[in-house]
Amino acid sequence: GRVHLGEPLRFAADLKLARFDPARFGDYPQGSISGTLKASGDLGGRGSARWAITDSRLLGEAFASAGSAELVKERIAKADAWATLGKNRATAKGSFGGPRDELAWTVHIPDLASVAPDFAGEIRARGTARGSWKEPVATVRAEASRLRLSEALAFDRAAVNGSGTLERHEAEIAARNNDLDLKAKLRGGWRDDAWRGDIISLTNAGAYPFELKTSAALEAGAKRVTLGAFEAELAGARASVDSVRWESGRLTSSGRMRGLAAQWLAALAHVDKVAGDLALDAEWDLAATPKLNGSATVRRASGDVAVGETALGLSAAYVEAKFTEDRVAAKGEVASRLASAKVEGTVAGLTPDSELRATAEVEAAELRQLTEPLLTYARVSGRVAASLKIAGTVAAPEISGALRGDALGIEAPPWGIAYHDGRVRAQLEANRLLVTEARIASGDGELTASGTLALGGEGALNWEAKQFRALGRPDRRLVVSGKGVESFDGRRFGMKGELSVDSGHFETVGTSLPELGDDVEVEGAPPGEALVARKQVPLPLDLDLKVDLGSRLTVRAHGFEGGLTGQVRVYTGSGGEVLAEGRVEAVKATFQAYGQPLEVDPGVVIFGGPIANPGLDISAWRRNQQVQAGLRLTGTVQAPRVELISNPPVSESEKLSWLVLGRAAGDAAGADIALLQAAGGAMLGGGSQEPLNRRFAKSLGFDELTVRGSSQLEGNVVALGKRYSDDIYISFEQAISTTTEYLVKLDYALTQRFSLRGQTGTTSGVGVFYRYSWD
Repeated sequence: GRVHLGEPLRFAADLKLARFDPARFGDYPQGSISGTLKASGDLGGRGSARWAITDSRLLGEAFASAGSAELVKERIAKADAWATLGKNRATAKGSFGGPRDELAWTVHIPDLASVAPDFAGEIRARGTARGSWKEPVATVRAEASRLRLSEALAFDRAAVNGSGTLERHEAEIAARNNDLDLKAKLRGGWRDDAWRGDIISLTNAGAYPFELKTSAALEAGAKRVTLGAFEAELAGARASVDSVRWESGRLTSSGRMRGLAAQWLAALAHVDKVAGDLALDAEWDLAATPKLNGSATVRRASGDVAVGETALGLSAAYVEAKFTEDRVAAKGEVASRLASAKVEGTVAGLTPDSELRATAEVEAAELRQLTEPLLTYARVSGRVAASLKIAGTVAAPEISGALRGDALGIEAPPWGIAYHDGRVRAQLEANRLLVTEARIASGDGELTASGTLALGGEGALNWEAKQFRALGRPDRRLVVSGKGVESFDGRRFGMKGELSVDSGHFETVGTSLPELGDDVEVEGAPPGEALVARKQVPLPLDLDLKVDLGSRLTVRAHGFEGGLTGQVRVYTGSGGEVLAEGRVEAVKATFQAYGQPLEVDPGVVIFGGPIANPGLDISAWRRNQQVQAGLRLTGTVQAPRVELISNPPVSESEKLSWLVLGRAAGDAAGADIALLQAAGGAMLGGGSQEPLNRRFAKSLGFDELTVRGSSQLEGNVVALGKRYSDDIYISFEQAISTTTEYLVKLDYALTQRFSLRGQTGTTSGVGVFYRYSWD
């Protein structure tokens, strides 16, 4: 360097730095700086400087800088400089210190954690500085993305616009994330190492609607943050906060809230199917040091809660909690027209592994009031109560205690269910329910049960029925006795036991409407129940139930009337399919057909595989006549075989005549023959066996043989028909009463609705036919 001792004194310097560590010269950041600095000027306040720093480190990050500037007394003129610290960069360009000077600057921090480890995000800021060194006037515009200020407070985007001096300025702040859309206006300044001022306005239009109703004094520094008293509106509720203070790792707050809508809290917690106008009041006085101390109370102010369509009818509800070094002692009570509950307990800490101790008393006022709005065709009545003890940890609570149920009843008139005088006594031990007594009455009997059920796990329940009326409708009556066990091994439900029918009667009046088959799907409509059931996987069920039908079970349905007896074992196979073995026999049974009660003898259904496809051995006789005739059904339900039978044996036509007419075929008139043909086709058309008339027609080389009335020939006629293609059908008709009347017809289909017909014989002609069908 050089110094010129004159007026004014002038100097010039050329500095070179090599691994220079500022920390060795005072309380400065540690580093290793290398570079050059050239400066010149005089003691009158004029000078210039130019520098370049490369291959250096500061605060543990790579550091570089370059630039130039001039000094004119108290002004910095023609500044043009930049600096990088790691990935962070700052620039400055312009002049400062004079009335017309303006210095523009920028800062880019792509990773905030690199300079402030407790935070994260990216910051871009720019601004200008004007005025003197004593009172600089600045404008700032900063934007941040992915900004994280704490584990619970993070923003997708944030922005700050401010102007003024360091000691007196105003700023507008905006921040947004999934739940918050904040906007705030502040006024204050930096004094004594802290920002002091007021929050003029603060609103949130996000999931937590908030509006500051009064300004709030704010002090924010590195060692202390305090927020003075203020009032605000939160989701329609009025909040009065006495103070919020953070100092030396200690956070304290106290205040109160009035009229907070519980529906808003339910939506915040993503709880569905809860509605109502319940409003809550709250008070708190808490301090985190960092362990939590203080108290908090939440109580019902007004309104009610509805679950689904059921209003609870709340009359009181509150929760009080006291915190001592993270230990929580709490108690609460809920009272409504449906039920009441009291809970009191302690938690040793605020972590999932904290020890939990609590007691609870729960009592339902009347089950009918609780279930009536939920059940359309059934009613449940009675009273239930529980005295519970809760232990374990917050993450894995263990529940024990006693459960009681009295005057329990189930009524379902559409199914003839009327159970009454139910009683339950059970103990909860280590999350297992020990049912010591469970009984319910119906008719002259009762159903009892006892055993162990695990809450969410394995269990077994022994049951016994004595003269228990399971169904009591006049046309659906069933009284049973038996015993068995219901179980669950964590994967499959089990039902094993023996059941006998003491008495029963099932009756079906009329016939049901036709239904689509299981394999039919209607376009634009959801699949039918049968189709859905067919596509479902086997149920996780382990079934082994022996059923004795006894001697007092009667059935009246679809023309059948009589008793049923037998024994059947119903069980599940290895693949979950329902199987059965055993046999069911008809006792003193008849089958109504052709206006006559046919005697069923024998009537046997044999099970030896899938329950839906038993074997059949059923005969229905028309007795008390010269030739006893009837029908015999064999095969299986899915592949039945039907044949005519008689005693003594006669021809097929004779069997049909004796069955339908009660006399020989030779005595039948023309109208009787038509009746025989229709009856034979109806009775013999099921399964794989073709109707008698069709088999006879095929033996003659035709497709159809019918006996019917004709509009063109007198009396009844015998008709033979054969189809040669989809469009051509030829038929021959011969009058039964005379051999001189006959017709030969040819039908030709032009379209689905139009057809041509030509005929010759007794009458000849050509016709065009149009057909239209409707319901």
